[in-house]
Amino acid sequence: MFENRLRQLCRSVLVLSVLLVGGVNASTVELLDVEQLSERSVSIYQGTIIGSARAVSADQTASTRIRLALTRVLKADRAIGSDTIDVTLPGGIQEGRRYEISGMPQFRAGEEVILFLSESDRHGRQWPIGLGQAKFTVLRQAGRPARVKQSLQGLHLLDLQGARKLTGAPGPVLLNDLLRRIESVVGITTTVGPH
Repeated sequence: MFENRLRQLCRSVLVLSVLLVGGVNASTVELLDVEQLSERSVSIYQGTIIGSARAVSADQTASTRIRLALTRVLKADRAIGSDTIDVTLPGGIQEGRRYEISGMPQFRAGEEVILFLSESDRHGRQWPIGLGQAKFTVLRQAGRPARVKQSLQGLHLLDLQGARKLTGAPGPVLLNDLLRRIESVVGITTTVGPH
């Protein structure tokens, strides 16, 4: 029992020291693998960003609404009745000022992504699980199988399990391998539209 408390105390001190050293331009988050992202997400979507707009959430804070043309619904907390979905994320521009959360994924029109999202908070925003870890960009090249890549810019990753080491974003992996890992946690996925 004493050993468990000592281990918890050491872990707490480690978390606090990382937070203090983390710096102003980075968010410290728990390092999550695909299975953990899949378990913790309420919604997982694959699709292409077809637009984004400034939004103001219910608490009057800056938010950004992205529109996603769905390719696949891997997990959802509600029925999806369309082949597009709007997702409201925290951060954005309000009254000429930019409000950013370090480590929050960035989106651009035409980009194909897989997103792992939380349930909507009380202000109508969904948070990417693990911030930038929640976004996998799909890379397509003629004659080669599709791959996916994460960008972990603006993140300090804290390994609470102690075994995994990550010094930067992992290299691209096959899209089908990622989808298999997600499906091993959430089950069969639904393809949307004629894709």
